[in-house]
Amino acid sequence: MLDKLAFRWLEKENKAGSNDEPESFYGIGKGLLVGQVEILDSVTANRQLAICGEIGYAYSVFWDGDCILKNGNPASSKAEEQYGRFFLPIHLTSQQSAPGLHTIEIYFSNWNATNKALYGVFYLGDYSTILKAVYQGQTIVYFLLGICFITLILNLSLFIGFDREPQYLMFAVMCILLLMLTLITYYWVFNAVDLSFSDKTATLLTSLQAAFYAATVSFLGCHFSHPFTRDWKSLSLSTASLLIVFMLLNNKAAFLLFLMICLLLIIWAVYKSREGSLIALTAAASIFSLNFIGVNESIHGNEQIVYSVILLIIFTNFSLVKRFSRNEYLRKEAQLRSASLENELLKKSIQPHYLMNSLNSISVWLRKKPENAIELIGALAEEFRIISSVSDLKLIPLDEELALCRAHLKIMSYRKGVTYTLESKNTDASLQIPPLVLHTLIENGITHCTDSAKGCHFKLEVFKENERIHYRLFNNCSNPDKSTVYQEGTGYSYIKSRLKENFADNWQFTYGSTSAGWQVDIKIKEQSGGL
Repeated sequence: MLDKLAFRWLEKENKAGSNDEPESFYGIGKGLLVGQVEILDSVTANRQLAICGEIGYAYSVFWDGDCILKNGNPASSKAEEQYGRFFLPIHLTSQQSAPGLHTIEIYFSNWNATNKALYGVFYLGDYSTILKAVYQGQTIVYFLLGICFITLILNLSLFIGFDREPQYLMFAVMCILLLMLTLITYYWVFNAVDLSFSDKTATLLTSLQAAFYAATVSFLGCHFSHPFTRDWKSLSLSTASLLIVFMLLNNKAAFLLFLMICLLLIIWAVYKSREGSLIALTAAASIFSLNFIGVNESIHGNEQIVYSVILLIIFTNFSLVKRFSRNEYLRKEAQLRSASLENELLKKSIQPHYLMNSLNSISVWLRKKPENAIELIGALAEEFRIISSVSDLKLIPLDEELALCRAHLKIMSYRKGVTYTLESKNTDASLQIPPLVLHTLIENGITHCTDSAKGCHFKLEVFKENERIHYRLFNNCSNPDKSTVYQEGTGYSYIKSRLKENFADNWQFTYGSTSAGWQVDIKIKEQSGGL
């Protein structure tokens, strides 16, 4: 049985210790803890007692007036003080652990401490129980390292294998930082470290914590599609800015700012009905209650950190897996829809009516001008050849799509006896596009042309803006009445399905009437690959 230890300062920075003033567990200097220990007969039976200090200062332990443990050199000045080892157990001999009343005195000094608030724990008990506590600590750390490593591999795999989505990368970065923080913070569990280890690694830990705060905020922004993470450039700038801010603040201020930003992001996501926002809110409430409300008073200190990290990883993984499953479902649905629409377009391209009109045109030109009939046959064969070779592909070179469009325009020029032309500007041979997208737009342009007797001129422009590749297709004849509502048909539905299949939600498709004709705009993020 251990009575409460009495504490007093022997020497204190800028002030000598005095027994006449109330003692405060806050300060720099040399101090003394004194108490009485009663050992019962039942305690010593078949048990080996030990004392173990878990304290960040130099100290000496006296048992019944004899020094039994000296960890470092507790001294009267900063120059003389020497750090010892963290978590250093010492056996009590059978004589020292004899039943009865014993006096324990602990002299310590903290001249080199960076934190004036005194902290530390001394254990007195069965040696095997103390070792068991160490093994339990190692098990918890192993578990934390394992769950962080598995989550890291999972998210890196998702990032590399599925469209380079930034939230997977940011969560992988969070896991890397957690691994580093855990290894440094709990290194003493695996190896005896000098008490100066905490001072030597303090700056590194502060930097890693700031990086973890910045990565977590950026992850939430990516996960909930916040505007400050709309592209890689914005994400990089915002993450770097957050890192600088967190590093300039002290630990407490940085932590409070981190919590406030995360809470605001989650509330914004709930307000905007973002997917996974309720899961994030539940995780935040659980971590808050664990750390601040005290749901379980038996959970203290480092265990709170461990359990908070585990809760964070579990809830985040659940949200990411749910989102991944939904995206995969939408991807499969888009593929099925594209396949169905692709079949419809193929049927349309080779339907009897289209072939009959083309053959009739060939027959007419054979009588009027055979060389035109030969060119019409060649254009028809070229169109069918390209369609049959690319219809089952997800992406094809832009040049091949333009060749298909020009073949179709040539056929329609001979069929209708007017001129249809296609001009392309700033096209890049490396660009790729889903098959039949421009072909479908040109077909629609000819079909909805209000003055087909004059022919039609199509113009395709390609340019970059805000890390997006912008395709603009304009024609000067399709100018339906602006007062009427344009009804989307199979063609536009096919285009949207193809874009969704290849680029997820990283695209925009708009169209409308202008003063000079009809204009269609397709914008796709560069990093999504393809267009």
